[in-house]
Amino acid sequence: MAAKKLADLRDLVESDLVDASNVTWSTAELDRAIRQALQRYSLVRPWQAIATINAADGREYSLAALTGLIDVEAVWWPYDAADADALPAWCDFELWNNNTVLFLKSAECPSPGDHPLRVFYTRMHTIKDLDGASTSTYFEEDEETLVLGAVAYAAVQQARYTVDAVNASARTPEHFMSWARARMDEFEAALVRLAWRVTRHRDNRVPVPVRV
Repeated sequence: MAAKKLADLRDLVESDLVDASNVTWSTAELDRAIRQALQRYSLVRPWQAIATINAADGREYSLAALTGLIDVEAVWWPYDAADADALPAWCDFELWNNNTVLFLKSAECPSPGDHPLRVFYTRMHTIKDLDGASTSTYFEEDEETLVLGAVAYAAVQQARYTVDAVNASARTPEHFMSWARARMDEFEAALVRLAWRVTRHRDNRVPVPVRV
């Protein structure tokens, strides 16, 4: 099963909200909720990416080309793509100017024509057709978590709307907010479990069961 595009995820959210005809939530409102859920999810289980930056004269490198950048985890310099067996030469670095500038702290300083920098970083996930994205990058096994998050954010939207609206009951806003909070609590609990799984897989001190 491939990661779904926006329209397919939206259908799942509409189904869980029992609003397939968009009587209560417009597609724009649902897309907003999906975007919020995707952002929250990405901060817990980001897309791990790698980029190569050409060496220049100096220690400061712009990261503007790294779309959706969350954080830089490691920098390998000097990096020789032709030497696949080389041990990584990890370089000490700092991020400045709101994470848009990479500052190298290594004893040596790159010069034009030197081997490039290999940058290992995390970035936001994308959903095909959401904000012009061409692919969906979220992990397929996390689809239900994403849908749950979108349902939760959509419910919060509607709960806020009912406060100043004419409702069938004076307690409608209270009931809607209670339901929205319950969905949000479920979403956050799912993210906690997901974060624990991610940490366990990335921490070599913790044994990870092998799937066969």
